[in-house]
Amino acid sequence: MCNAIRMKRGFTACGDCSLCRGQLEDINHVLRKCKAADGIWRALLPAAEYETQKVLMFGEWQRRNLLSQVCCDSHNDWQSHFAITLWWLWRWRNERVFSTQVRTMESQLVWLRGQFQEVRSAFQRGSLGLEEERMYITRYLRWIPPEEDWVKLNTDGCSKIIGERAACGGLFRDQSGIWLGGFMANLGRCGAMEAELWGILFGLRYAWEKGYKWLILEVDTQVVANWLVKGNTSPVSMVNLLSACRYELSRQWEVKIGHVYREQNCVADHLALMALHQLRGAHWLDRPPPEIDHFLQKDREGFGSTRRVLLDA
Repeated sequence: MCNAIRMKRGFTACGDCSLCRGQLEDINHVLRKCKAADGIWRALLPAAEYETQKVLMFGEWQRRNLLSQVCCDSHNDWQSHFAITLWWLWRWRNERVFSTQVRTMESQLVWLRGQFQEVRSAFQRGSLGLEEERMYITRYLRWIPPEEDWVKLNTDGCSKIIGERAACGGLFRDQSGIWLGGFMANLGRCGAMEAELWGILFGLRYAWEKGYKWLILEVDTQVVANWLVKGNTSPVSMVNLLSACRYELSRQWEVKIGHVYREQNCVADHLALMALHQLRGAHWLDRPPPEIDHFLQKDREGFGSTRRVLLDA
């Protein structure tokens, strides 16, 4: 509940917003008037629409956004965007109050736009109906060893509790699936995409140090692969990390980058999850942890699993 209600019920002595001192924190303030919320709406809405909505009463403001077509980022599904934004504004407010965690507005906007895209994609898949069914095939997915003289690097990153804890991991194997080395890194606080990039950066640096001149890098996040291969635009917060990765790729060696499904990247996935419980920083592994021996053996023997994937994937 907001601080105004908490004060009425005797849960707190002050009903003010923790960010806007002197401003009573009611639900209108949390979702709309607070400087944390106001900045989000200013960024998402066209300037004229933002100014129009500023003077509306709380009920009118809700009705306008839920019942009318408000254009946002050239899409027609603003009602769902509005509802998603309300939910995350409330959640982020609770994080500030109860865990003292404060997120940058840029990271919040990146997260929201990712949520918008996920919902939009779900609606699009649903609207295609049976036609969409024909676009999928069932594939047998397994880790594929590199050609002779090449080394394969698989990396992965993970982030828990929306960036509260993050880690990455990776491993090197030869054409027989033999472990050549690996690493785990506890990153502290960062997002999932940043964790993916840190895994790639650590992996590339280790590969260069070990003298691997013919390297295949596999990641299970298509967006990240596209950033590196196609030069797709990335969030501003990740520009430096991407630049560091591209610097490593520009060295005098041959690196092939590919996207794989999670089923083909399970060992790196487990290393990243294990890294969450390690000391901060990156740690080189000469030997594989016993917990992943089973997965390494399955990869060496060619075992995998089936999955329905897009026909052109």
